[in-house]
Amino acid sequence: MNWEKGQKYEHLAERYLHSKGYSIVERNWHAGNHGELDLVCKKDKNYIFIEVKGRSSNHAYEDALNSITPWKAKKLMFCMRTYLDHLEKKRIYSPKNRFDVVVVCEDKLSGESIVDHIENVNLWDLLENSKF
Repeated sequence: MNWEKGQKYEHLAERYLHSKGYSIVERNWHAGNHGELDLVCKKDKNYIFIEVKGRSSNHAYEDALNSITPWKAKKLMFCMRTYLDHLEKKRIYSPKNRFDVVVVCEDKLSGESIVDHIENVNLWDLLENSKF
């Protein structure tokens, strides 16, 4: 996926999340050379780490989850831990954290985008098996 499409999908994901009561805290947060968190959101004092996936297929949901390989899951877990350490240094504590995937699926015929929010994805499961 090219950079412009990625930005478009992330913008659509942001609008969707904002409409559901999430506040966007960070966009494209980097943990040095170790990876990136697409979005860091906050809702009810909890931090939610969001991976945005853009798809143009009928099997977008399964495809998006399967695209998070064990290698990618490790990188995401490292980034999340680094971000939480960053907050702790500022004496900001989050009682509960979770990892979500937002899938933006473009309908090739109509040009419309459908947003699907998969909450509380268990990255440990993705480390064991990348198929759902």
